[in-house]
Amino acid sequence: MPTRYRTVVLVSKSKWVLVSTVLTCCAILASLPTLPLDAGTGVGRGALAGDALHPGALPPPQGGTLAPEPGGTFERLSIADGLSQSVVTTIVQDQQGFVWFGTQGGLNRYDGYQFTVYKHDPDDPATLSGNQVNVIYADRHGELWIGTGRGLDRFDRATGTFAHYQHSLDDPQSLSVGAVRAVYEDGMGTLWIGTTGGLNRLDRTAQTFTHYQHTPGDPTTLSSDAVWAIHEDESGELWIGTNAGLNRFDRRTETFASFQHDPDEPSSLSDNRVRVIFQDRQGVMWIGTDGGGLERLVPSTGSGRWRRPSW
Repeated sequence: MPTRYRTVVLVSKSKWVLVSTVLTCCAILASLPTLPLDAGTGVGRGALAGDALHPGALPPPQGGTLAPEPGGTFERLSIADGLSQSVVTTIVQDQQGFVWFGTQGGLNRYDGYQFTVYKHDPDDPATLSGNQVNVIYADRHGELWIGTGRGLDRFDRATGTFAHYQHSLDDPQSLSVGAVRAVYEDGMGTLWIGTTGGLNRLDRTAQTFTHYQHTPGDPTTLSSDAVWAIHEDESGELWIGTNAGLNRFDRRTETFASFQHDPDEPSSLSDNRVRVIFQDRQGVMWIGTDGGGLERLVPSTGSGRWRRPSW
């Protein structure tokens, strides 16, 4: 039987348009696999399909490949529709089905009908720590973490308030100084925080942070304190993207091996400003840089080292 395509369009009263192309084939429909999704990034771990939806919230994403209909249109949600600001920096869907948008002017929750906006209020310490929202991450427990220009926030759904993790000169185990650029939960449930002042590991029980920072002259430390990306590969190794190259963290020795641009080595990293890291199903690591383009890293045969193949 030939394969057929069906396009479904759902329109809410605030003009939210969700367009998905559903591949249907009668002979194989029952056996189509569902791809597990990471609760924080929408990729790789923690399927959301079985979670209960909040009334009015959008359904969590399902597995499979979605493609826009050829010639489809985009519909804009703007400040006029309730969005707090027009520069959108990060997007996450939580386990309840709400979609969260971070902007340069606050945090937004969308339920498919309207926005609820959360902003910093200098007279209320329980509000968002800063309106510059750089990253939103939903962990496996459903906790929502927000990285702002002033630190890390944890959202309390019951009260609609925020707990703050910020740098304190009087507390050496507080979050390192700087804006939070990356939040990542590894396979063991450990939360890693990337800031402009280094890499942090949160002890959830003690509510303290262990810092990993650059030490000049020591190549086993983080190559730069400006951390932009964190990713755990399929073997459990942690990769850190910084302003001075890509770092691989050795958990046993708590040291780093760095991969940096070398003008005399064509197969080296094209640019040291690493912004995003991802590993696909074939084990290939994809590295997005700021100015050097896209890198593709695969394990070298036998040596256990990494190489950058030609395209």
